Amino acid sequence: MRDLNIEGPPPIQNAVREVPPTEFGELVDEGAVTVIDTREPGAFASSHVYGSLNIWLDGMSFFPGWALEDDEPVALVTERPLMSKLLACI
Repeated sequence: MRDLNIEGPPPIQNAVREVPPTEFGELVDEGAVTVIDTREPGAFASSHVYGSLNIWLDGMSFFPGWALEDDEPVALVTERPLMSKLLACI
């Protein structure tokens, strides 16, 4: 992490893409991604994907570094109007 703080992050190799619910489910079932639910904690507490992490959008700039490896593929669950789709960065 020290090197990343000094040198900055490497370029993103894979683009973020929207995935349909069936493909999202397959990625989760296969363990191919870590699911991050970006909704507020109350919404997450009422219902969420089993095994997902709750890191609300305001915390996305710093909390993922505590829970994820640098090259770990993630899938995001969001509720904001412009981000209301299931996204995967793999």
